[in-house]
Amino acid sequence: MLEGEREKLLRMEEQIEQRVVGQQEAVRAASDAIRRSRAGLSDPQRPIGSFLFLGPTGVGKTSNLGSDIIQQKAGEANYADMKDAVMEILRQAFRPEFINRLDEIVVFHPLDEEQIRAIARIQLGYLKDRLADRDMALDVSDAALDLLGEAGFDPVYGARPLKRAIRAQLENPPAQEILAGHFRPGDTVTVDAQDGKLVFGSVVEGELVD
Repeated sequence: MLEGEREKLLRMEEQIEQRVVGQQEAVRAASDAIRRSRAGLSDPQRPIGSFLFLGPTGVGKTSNLGSDIIQQKAGEANYADMKDAVMEILRQAFRPEFINRLDEIVVFHPLDEEQIRAIARIQLGYLKDRLADRDMALDVSDAALDLLGEAGFDPVYGARPLKRAIRAQLENPPAQEILAGHFRPGDTVTVDAQDGKLVFGSVVEGELVD
């Protein structure tokens, strides 16, 4: 194993958490399974890892089992109660033989406002990359980011409202300006908040254009 690969495996959580926000238990479980496999300690007759991820909608897991209970107990303050309730539903839904074959069962945490903002920053990075393909840059103020975070925060539905807010409020207006020829290659698209709304402009060779 090359030294660079060893370093990546040992610091895997840091890399994954740049894209997966607020789910340290799930990240640790997956990282540990991969490290065991790469170190040659996993059972070769079994998959690298068998996990069941449960939790609120819109947080990035694989099952909505117990979603009604989860919505009733949405919020980090109720996480312990939510986890116990979901685990009880799990035991009722699956036979012990199936549950015993899982390496780990992880109940995802609800996302709080700061984590929604962190996800917004990640999504902004993707939009910056797409604009860079058109030779354009993006400059989003902290106030605009806060506004997006507020519009996208919902303790029940996770990050899904944020994605809708980004599409409607951050992607649609520049798309119209690009098609109208107002934002061009070489421009920096600027985004700020004013009176509870996002406002857009562009900087052309150091000159701000509203």
